[in-house]
Amino acid sequence: MTTQEVANQLVDLCRTGEWAQVQQDLYHQDCESVEPEGTPWGNVKGMEAIHQKGQQWASSIEEFHGIDRKS
Repeated sequence: MTTQEVANQLVDLCRTGEWAQVQQDLYHQDCESVEPEGTPWGNVKGMEAIHQKGQQWASSIEEFHGIDRKS
């Protein structure tokens, strides 16, 4: 897949709010999620840990106002 194809797929999935699909299709299994020091989420490695971290983050959302889906 070319860089442009990856970019196009990323944009298409993000515009429809398909964050889990972005991770499944475009992330490497051994990728890392690195946060700034002092954040509650911490650093994790691997897709399973990133998925769990995402679920924790999502559960902390109190209100969601939408996504701007500009073309």
